[in-house]
Amino acid sequence: MPTTVSATVFYHDAGEASARVYAVVAPQIDGRAATAAELADCRLECRIEGPTCRYSTTLTARVPLRHRGPTSWGDLPAIAAEGVLPDPCAWTSELPFLYRVVGTVRIGEQAIGEINQTFGIRPLAAVKRRIVLNGKTWVPRIVNRAIVHPPAALSEWRETATTLSVVEPDEALCREADEIGVSIVAGVRHGRGRDGVATLRRLSRHPSVVLTMVESVEPLPQGFRTAARNTLRCSWQPLPPPIGAFDATDVFVATGHEVGLPGNVWESGRPVIVFSPIQEARTLEQARARCDEFQAQLAGKCDPAGYLV
Repeated sequence: MPTTVSATVFYHDAGEASARVYAVVAPQIDGRAATAAELADCRLECRIEGPTCRYSTTLTARVPLRHRGPTSWGDLPAIAAEGVLPDPCAWTSELPFLYRVVGTVRIGEQAIGEINQTFGIRPLAAVKRRIVLNGKTWVPRIVNRAIVHPPAALSEWRETATTLSVVEPDEALCREADEIGVSIVAGVRHGRGRDGVATLRRLSRHPSVVLTMVESVEPLPQGFRTAARNTLRCSWQPLPPPIGAFDATDVFVATGHEVGLPGNVWESGRPVIVFSPIQEARTLEQARARCDEFQAQLAGKCDPAGYLV
């Protein structure tokens, strides 16, 4: 029986009329990664189905993806398929529409793997000093999940329009956030190693994960761009940032006391999220209110793209 294999789904040129969608799979043969020579005989037969949404219904589509042949996915040989999804429904907190890519990996007539991967269309970009989400400026209020005691249900994060910050969220949390409509800033440990790249690939499959924050004081390697498709890469850099720090970073994090210091990330021309630590909050509403207070304190001093506590 074919085994289920993980597929990475990403998109380009996502607009109201269409989105170009890609599915990439690095299959295994006999328990090991397939070689490039073996993948020459493999085919990825798959399609897009959906969308579905917890809060709404709409017409569903079945859009075939065309097999493109062998490619590379970081340091792994892979195969890919692509297609155009017409009239895509965007993933938003209000209406988190989800699509699914389903299909089979074959060698000749033999099926060696099956894919069943959800994804969401969530156009996201760093434009000058702003974060743009689904075509609109987005100023996130981000709260570290660990400071809220007792923990708040994900439904409360959605109701308060609060972005959840958590280190390496597991699949269950990400899937629930995908379905409910909660945005996540995901911390990633061991950013420069193979484990970090694998974690980034896993997280980037979830539309709820909008930013991936790598815990590293060194410049992020260029390979991270392909590992975290359709998410923004965020890092916390020392002062001044090291040479090459901007190469693979879309958004920076800085503390309030760094405002006005020369040679720092505020002069990068890129979005900066400001951080103000608090030890504990009794409710999620209390923690989010701290973001609003921080915004008032910094008014006229700097131009943050978001606030983190």
